[in-house]
Amino acid sequence: MSANAAGEPRARSAHRGGRERSSHHGLEKRAPAHARRRLKRKIGGFWRAQFCTEMARPTGFEPVTSAFGGQGTNSFWCLPAVPRLTDALCCVHLAPLERFWSFLEFTWFCLPVLTPSLPADIDMKLTKRAIDATRPDPNREMFVWDDEVRGFGLRVKPSGLRSFIVQYRNPSGISRRITLGKFGVLTADEARKLAKVALAEVVKGGDPAEKRSGDRKAITVRQLCHAYLDASEKGLILGKRGRPKKPSTLYVDRGRIERHILPLLGSRAVRDLETPDISRFMRDVAQGKTADDIKTRFRGRAIIKGGPGTAARTVGLVGGILSFAVTEGIISVNPVRGVRRPADTRREIRLNEDEYRALGSSLREAEADGENPTAIIAVRLLALTGCRRGEIEKLRWRDVDLAAHCLRLSDSKEGKNVRPIGKAALNLLAEIPKEGPFVLPGTARDKPFTGLPKAWARIVKRFHLPHLTPHGLRHAYASIASDLGYTEPTIAALLGHAVGTTTSRYIHHLDAALIAAADRLSLWIAAALDGRAVPSGEVVPLHRDLGAA
Repeated sequence: MSANAAGEPRARSAHRGGRERSSHHGLEKRAPAHARRRLKRKIGGFWRAQFCTEMARPTGFEPVTSAFGGQGTNSFWCLPAVPRLTDALCCVHLAPLERFWSFLEFTWFCLPVLTPSLPADIDMKLTKRAIDATRPDPNREMFVWDDEVRGFGLRVKPSGLRSFIVQYRNPSGISRRITLGKFGVLTADEARKLAKVALAEVVKGGDPAEKRSGDRKAITVRQLCHAYLDASEKGLILGKRGRPKKPSTLYVDRGRIERHILPLLGSRAVRDLETPDISRFMRDVAQGKTADDIKTRFRGRAIIKGGPGTAARTVGLVGGILSFAVTEGIISVNPVRGVRRPADTRREIRLNEDEYRALGSSLREAEADGENPTAIIAVRLLALTGCRRGEIEKLRWRDVDLAAHCLRLSDSKEGKNVRPIGKAALNLLAEIPKEGPFVLPGTARDKPFTGLPKAWARIVKRFHLPHLTPHGLRHAYASIASDLGYTEPTIAALLGHAVGTTTSRYIHHLDAALIAAADRLSLWIAAALDGRAVPSGEVVPLHRDLGAA
């Protein structure tokens, strides 16, 4: 076909058309086979219907200008045909009304196939060739729907970005649309498979868009940990015996969260956690995958080593955090339940008479070398009372009851606690000057002493038990009590362990036997520390105190 001077394609001649045209209002005869085959090869296997210029332009169809001349008379309009329409009309010349109905009748047998001149919002089988041929509309988004999988389509944005989509109605009848992925990242076949999976979920009563939205909004372990700490600081998380967690406990929890939980589980969605995930987390902590050396302040550092004990305690904290998630309705089952944790390695520290003598000698040498006298007193009080380090460091004068031979601790690990102390400890306390609210004041008199850890490290260098800790003196205190023949309930009362009985809640006085046991125990340890001969066993007379009962 050739074009005239105006660039418009010339009408097909009678001898090339093969048959002479009929009247203006009628349909022309069929073109010869060789012309139809040549036209079919020229447009790559797609048929195009030829219309006269006076024919009304079909809605949404654009004239083809490439390879077939300019627009105008006898211009080609894109109308692909199915293989069965090989013998369909090649040229149409109709009156206005007949043109319209014949055009509809002709297109009834046609399947739309995407070409550069096809309109938006059409149905076709999505293939790479068809998608590559799309041209974006600069004014709006285009949608091309697949005729094989209903609801699967391609969205073409004005910028040219192509994405595969699925549109459906959820069980509530609301139309939803989700994006499967970008064309190029996904092929048409891969996207079609994903679309089938999504639509199958809809058939089963699901809502893929709602599920995806829920996944994006799902709370992570990091967010849950922050919520847990916030609730703990407000006293909403209850610890032992239904009391809010103490600041010291929260400090330890925060360290385990920041140094073990968040690095390994922080980005995980809480609802996706399962028991095997917790087991792997425990193994990773035990193997030292979170080991680090962190600078905490100007002269402070935190050395994280991991190990089985750290792993067991951290998993216990994870269980508490996930129990909080259960109560908040985030999850229904705690995945920590059923995880077997390694038993804590308990240190059995026993100091015999000679070792107590060596410790006393180290204290005297340290004092002679100018060690802080407050640290020396703190170590002696730990050895003579069996108290915890924090209980001695934060001991206030108001908690010391010299007349009743006890310490009335208002804030211990067991809460309010009455602790019996012996004569040797009472004598040491009586020698300490009262220079503030704390028995062991710090540099500022209204603050407690905090230099014991470093002082202990200097003192223990002189001692031949490098693994002995301040808490080890509490274990040694219990061991000496056992060696002196005291029963387990008596030792528990000396150490301030919770008995857990209803009657114990109403007891505020210590009986004579318990005070006598504390006296004997403290005098034995004091004699060993001073290098004197320890007192031998003796019978302590008991006097029944009816008023205390």
